[in-house]
Amino acid sequence: MSPCRMSSVREMLARTVACAVIMSVGISVVGTPQRDRPKVQGEDHLLASGSVGVGFGERTDVEAGVEMAGVTWDGDADAVIAVRGLTPDGTWSAWSELVGEADEGPDRASPEHRARRGAGPAWLGHDMREVETRVVSGRVSGLEMHAIDTEAVTESPSPFGLATTNAAPSSPLLVTRAQWGADESWRNLGNPGCDGQPRYASNVQFSVVHHTADSNDYSAADVPALLRGIYYFHTHDRGWCDVAYNFFIDRFGRGFEGRAGGIDQAVIGGHTGGFNTGSTGVAVIGNFDTASVPDAAYSALRS
Repeated sequence: MSPCRMSSVREMLARTVACAVIMSVGISVVGTPQRDRPKVQGEDHLLASGSVGVGFGERTDVEAGVEMAGVTWDGDADAVIAVRGLTPDGTWSAWSELVGEADEGPDRASPEHRARRGAGPAWLGHDMREVETRVVSGRVSGLEMHAIDTEAVTESPSPFGLATTNAAPSSPLLVTRAQWGADESWRNLGNPGCDGQPRYASNVQFSVVHHTADSNDYSAADVPALLRGIYYFHTHDRGWCDVAYNFFIDRFGRGFEGRAGGIDQAVIGGHTGGFNTGSTGVAVIGNFDTASVPDAAYSALRS
């Protein structure tokens, strides 16, 4: 499931897994509600209708300046697809590798389970004008690149009532879906098996900590736009009923409400196939295969 990888993160954050469920109770809520939902636009580009493998690459012009890109395909579940963006000043962002994970996503018996593979979306930066995609490993067919314009907010002021400095908060905080700009109509787009209603387990028995395998240099003000992009990709491009994760934590130590249904309820997520019922999925925003977990994020998991 995009956009996580759990292999090394499981080792790095193993001691915090039992603590992560604390995110669902006893947390302060910050900011003011966002009354006008930010506009999010997506572009779907079919890159290859047939089967392609390592070495295949494609550069794609995008009509709107985009911030994020994800991919979907048929074929190898663990394929790796890399994306990068062309900035307005004519330079390319770093490559982001999007890794397919066969065991990540909604449960197979869930009405939102889909056979088509996917990974991402990656945060590329602001206002990208072109996206380059290449196959790093595996063999895929029907490869699509999904470019997402999240209309990222600027550093100052923040319309979400969130701190825009890079300082970590002094106590556990939770930013609600309304505050980061979630469009609740996306939960009822007409995707098969989706009726806009959350589903619940009898209780929460354990937590699973993921990372988004994303950028590590996003700003504090970028995070609401980044979350909107992940939510858009999961509902519009993966066909799921909501964003997959129950909670997010950014590199500044701030907590964000993920899947709808109540932060103190046993909401069934779509983050770890076969283990979503009775668990809470917490995604730390960043790629911790390539960098260590920031102290603020680690502390937020433990708090």
